[in-house]
Amino acid sequence: MSRNWKNIPLPEVHLTFLVIGLALHFIKPIPILRAALISKILAFPLIGTGLFIAGWAVREVRHMDIQSPSKVVTSGPYAFSRHPMYLGWTSLFLGIAFLANTFWLILFLPIVVAITHYFVILNEENYMERKFGQEYLRYHTKIRRYL
Repeated sequence: MSRNWKNIPLPEVHLTFLVIGLALHFIKPIPILRAALISKILAFPLIGTGLFIAGWAVREVRHMDIQSPSKVVTSGPYAFSRHPMYLGWTSLFLGIAFLANTFWLILFLPIVVAITHYFVILNEENYMERKFGQEYLRYHTKIRRYL
């Protein structure tokens, strides 16, 4: 079975702030919670959920080049969210924040979400509307952007 590894895009914004936040935590640790166990208890469900959602989304588009989609995908997680990969990555980011027990990542989370929303997601939606017209607009009005 062949795989199209281009369909596993790297979430550059998430990864950039993840590296910066973890580096800052190494230099100046600021824990989220005093009890590391509670932090871990919160971390693993978030990480698992993020991996599941992002993996499901990648699996759903595995037969097409997502840089130049050939259709509007409306099945799998795309039946619930127009951007399940970003949801998954954000859950993973938050889970890593709790796993590392670092406030830096919590501090960066709104920045990551804002940059992703305004510079990535809105551009993707405009592209899809231009490419698929009414088909995408019907999907857009029926399915929520995130949750």
